[in-house]
Amino acid sequence: MSPGRESKAAAQERIEAAFSGEQWAGNFGVRLVHTKTTASTAVNEIESVTIANTSNPTDPAFVAYSDPTPTSSSGSYTMPLPSLNFTYRFRPNLQLRFGASETMTRPELDQLAPTRTDNSLNRVYEITYSGNADLKPIKAYSADLSLEWYYQPKSALTVALFGKDIHDFITTGTQNNVDLGVKGYFNGSTTPVDVPYTVFQPINGDKGRVEGVEIGIQHLMENGFGVHAQYTRTWSKAYVAGESVGPLEGVSSNSGSLGVLYEKGPISANVNWDYDGKAVAQTFTEIQGLSAYQDSFSWVTAQLSYEILRGFKVYFEGKNLSNSIARTYLANRADAVWSSGNTGTSSSLGQGYSAYGRTYTLGLSYRF
Repeated sequence: MSPGRESKAAAQERIEAAFSGEQWAGNFGVRLVHTKTTASTAVNEIESVTIANTSNPTDPAFVAYSDPTPTSSSGSYTMPLPSLNFTYRFRPNLQLRFGASETMTRPELDQLAPTRTDNSLNRVYEITYSGNADLKPIKAYSADLSLEWYYQPKSALTVALFGKDIHDFITTGTQNNVDLGVKGYFNGSTTPVDVPYTVFQPINGDKGRVEGVEIGIQHLMENGFGVHAQYTRTWSKAYVAGESVGPLEGVSSNSGSLGVLYEKGPISANVNWDYDGKAVAQTFTEIQGLSAYQDSFSWVTAQLSYEILRGFKVYFEGKNLSNSIARTYLANRADAVWSSGNTGTSSSLGQGYSAYGRTYTLGLSYRF
């Protein structure tokens, strides 16, 4: 199969109005977005599979493919995306903030190209499409309400409630016993039999719901030292093909951060510990009825900067100083390491994990 080609063009216009009173202020806007997508590739279709002796697991499969067949798909959509923000000040240092918006996220380019891999040579009749040209954009309707108390300069205590309705989120779909027209010749027989395949590809889910509460505090002392902490509790639910399939992929129930900082004069420094709890990594996997789960993950970052001249800084940053490793398990079992995507075997089970390593950056910045 030859590589695919994708393109995406977008244009947008925005209208916004602001309003305010003695103790309140707000704005309302509408963004009109038009997007056009095109995806094309050439696919070698599977025509037949021949195995001399199916009872011998080491006998190879001989797979016949067609010549590359060009295929392409295009689409376009226009969406109005409204947003509203409102702030009411009870006192100069105590305010209530409300925000609501409709947003749209386009599929990534590689999610649109219908490129394909298969495991027929390994006698495993599965096809994985890395993209789907028919994917629709993800739409979300969000609202949040927060109470913010700025009890002293550069210090605040905040509490927020938030909710989000998500439509057409992208997940992995599985179709079993799909007739692709592939013929099998087994054990010397010249009479072909149908070879059904299992097909994996990105699809749009129906809808998802996310609700949560967030509590945060930042306290900075007169000597420049300070601390900050934040905790978020989230509840989510996803629906695919009209049925509830559990939590939304990639949304953990618990997350938080804790850090120490220093800000005084030209020096700014901070060290942060961030935590993301367990979450569903992929609802539908190659093993029917079993989901993959992302293990809890925490990491440490640090940054130090010095303002040489007004607006001109030199900085040093270190990411993932704890050298944390992101692991995913099938069925939430610690003995079943799982990695997204098949890599030449019948399952992603035991394929590994993601190790990002430590990253260090030394740089200069100028703000004007």
